[in-house]
Amino acid sequence: MSFCIWESRDDARTASRGPRHIEAIALVEQMYERYELEFHRLTKRAGVDGLKFEPYDVLARA
Repeated sequence: MSFCIWESRDDARTASRGPRHIEAIALVEQMYERYELEFHRLTKRAGVDGLKFEPYDVLARA
């Protein structure tokens, strides 16, 4: 398993065009038998312990 955390989709798109990310993508076929790309929202609420992960296609709650 491998994952990256960004603050926004725009940040993710920008990072995916960077040289290090392109280098990593080139290794996928060598490193993994198969891979599945998933998008999740990571939330940390002030005053609440822990992190919350949920599928990205679910609307964020305020």
